[in-house]
Amino acid sequence: RQIGRERGSNLIEAEMQADSIYEKVEHQINHGPYVGCQIYGDGNASKQITKIIKKFKPKVQKKISYVDQ
Repeated sequence: RQIGRERGSNLIEAEMQADSIYEKVEHQINHGPYVGCQIYGDGNASKQITKIIKKFKPKVQKKISYVDQ
């Protein structure tokens, strides 16, 4: 499922065997934190989306009215 997908430099791949996963987890713990990778953005998407939504003025074409019969 991940073939051809863009990946950050902080991604570690492991085989689907317990010993491989354990080895990669142990490697990560020994390595410590990686430098952040921003291939998916800078973390400010919600602020940018909120700013756009606040400016949005929808065009109202119809009004609902109820007539007593």
